[in-house]
Amino acid sequence: MQVVGVTTQQYIYVASRQRKFRIGEILVIDDPELEPRGEVVETKSFNRFLPLTMERSPLIDPAVWEGLEQVGFRLGEETFHLAKLRVLSDIPYPVAVGSSVHLPSFAEVYDLLLPCPVDAGLVLGVTLGTEDMQGTLPDELKNVAPLYKKGEGILPQRGVPFVFDHRAMQEYPHIGIFGGSGSGKSFGMRVILEELLEKQIPTLVFDPHYEMSFSTPFEGMDGGKAKKYKGRTEILTVGKDTGVS
Repeated sequence: MQVVGVTTQQYIYVASRQRKFRIGEILVIDDPELEPRGEVVETKSFNRFLPLTMERSPLIDPAVWEGLEQVGFRLGEETFHLAKLRVLSDIPYPVAVGSSVHLPSFAEVYDLLLPCPVDAGLVLGVTLGTEDMQGTLPDELKNVAPLYKKGEGILPQRGVPFVFDHRAMQEYPHIGIFGGSGSGKSFGMRVILEELLEKQIPTLVFDPHYEMSFSTPFEGMDGGKAKKYKGRTEILTVGKDTGVS
């Protein structure tokens, strides 16, 4: 993987013949003076069996196409992959064109992905785009965030755990969860509630859709945890157990 085209202090393009890029993954640019890190925000793949004129995008700077040829890519004759990276730090000048790019180990990007230790925050899942870092995770970060997939059950963790620093909410006490129907908003809220119960943090939940009850164990959940969560909750029905004034 290497930097191609014209670079700026905010965005760069990276090309590869072998590897397809993933949205959201972090890459390290091997510029000897800067060594910045960037997040993939856009990807494209070009197939040598299709006419290149059909794939030229007006959203891509023509200088990028020229840069690909200058570093040895044979446009229209080989398959290659292109990614647009957003530089994640303030750099005094653009990175050098032609610089190599590599996948980071966890130690190279932990400050971007882990705001606090696992036992000091809410473990809500796995950060997308970090699957390739699984092998470089320290032992304390492995097997702490198994994922549930409908039809397949509980799957082992693959990637860097997403840890939410709930103590930081004393400064910014609001979060928003947005998405269309069936996108997993309620499921995500339930995961947050499980973590609050795990840490025994007093919480008041208004549940008009009756989705946050732990009386019925969730499919695939450990029986001991399900029983513990149920014992730490109390359900009050408006009009029956409590009034409205």
